[in-house]
Amino acid sequence: MLVVWDRYSAHRKAARLLIETGAEWPEVVWLPAYAPELNPVEMVWNHSKYSDLANFLAVDVNHLRQAVSASINRMRQKHNIKRAWFAYARLEL
Repeated sequence: MLVVWDRYSAHRKAARLLIETGAEWPEVVWLPAYAPELNPVEMVWNHSKYSDLANFLAVDVNHLRQAVSASINRMRQKHNIKRAWFAYARLEL
C-alpha cells in the first residue's frame, strides 16, 4: 500500500508512529512542502469556495457549515470534475 501525504502535522505524527512500531507498510510518499496543484483535495475546496459559494454571505457559522456541506455533497455526484482534478494533478485513478 502506498500513502501519499501532505506535510500536515497529524500526517507527520502518524508516519512517526508507523516507524516507531516497525510497520513495513504502508509506504509513505510525501508531497512537497507547498504543492496544492498536486493535491486533488485542494481543487475540491477551490471549487466550493470560488464556484458554489462565490458571493455567498452566511448569517452565522451554522449557515456556513450547511452551505459548505451542501457544496461538497453536490460534488460527490460530479464524477467528471473529480477525474479532471486528478488529471490536473497528473495522478492516475
